[in-house]
Amino acid sequence: KQRNQDFANLNEPLVAIDRSIFTLLGFEVGAAAITGIDIFKWAIDRLQIENDLILPNHIFYIDVSPAVSRLRAAINKIPIPEFLLSDQFNLKFREFFINLSETYPQYITIIPGEKPFNMVLRSLKSNLEVLPNQA
Repeated sequence: KQRNQDFANLNEPLVAIDRSIFTLLGFEVGAAAITGIDIFKWAIDRLQIENDLILPNHIFYIDVSPAVSRLRAAINKIPIPEFLLSDQFNLKFREFFINLSETYPQYITIIPGEKPFNMVLRSLKSNLEVLPNQA
């Protein structure tokens, strides 16, 4: 709710958030691969009755392999729970966003994230510049 309130008070033409409802759904798909507990249908049913969700106008998914994620976390001393870096979790999480991009290509852009940081940033910026004005 706090994020929704913060979002409602902004007068900016572009707002970037690093998590959305789609991140939650991708997380659920990845977690189901590890635990065998599938709550996707429940999550979708629950989301249909929520009225304070922030839905993005566009999604950028920065695609990075689990191996590169583990390496970057180690180099930068970022404490990340081990299951988030597992191949099982990441392959299903990634698959969720790839499938979403194939179903809604105008809604999601996949950015190759294993390139050097400056190249990823340039790619993100150039993709942002060609988006239709959502304001």
